[in-house]
Amino acid sequence: MFSSSNAFNDSFFNQFRQLHADLEQAFGRTSDVADIRQSARQGFPPVVVDGDAEAVVIKVFAAGFEAGDFSITVEKNLLKIEAQISDDKNNDEEGRYHLRERLSRRVNRVVTLPDDCDVDRISAEYKNGVLKINVGRKAKVSPRVIEVQ
Repeated sequence: MFSSSNAFNDSFFNQFRQLHADLEQAFGRTSDVADIRQSARQGFPPVVVDGDAEAVVIKVFAAGFEAGDFSITVEKNLLKIEAQISDDKNNDEEGRYHLRERLSRRVNRVVTLPDDCDVDRISAEYKNGVLKINVGRKAKVSPRVIEVQ
């Protein structure tokens, strides 16, 4: 029905694909390569929220910090995680940078917790560049069965 030779051949569309790729590269965006710099679009540091019937577990991937650098607050069902690295941890002995690839010395994330979380049962541990926050869930109230006599 359609012939293989149409008004627009493949090279015509390839030019647009190349132009698109060139523009993406010029503005620092790539659609097929995932790296740490792209995570800033979703938020930095990256987090994973997981859980089961007993607890919600939030893992924050924030290498280069120490446990004392973190501040974790909870208000209603919002868990706010902040961390800041002081300048002396990033400078060399003379106070000059030779290379600095860290996105920011200050990071923060806000995670919305499920309604059944018990904010009185929160613990946090920082180990090997991962901040792990456990938030216990409230005990589920089972419906009371009333026997009819």
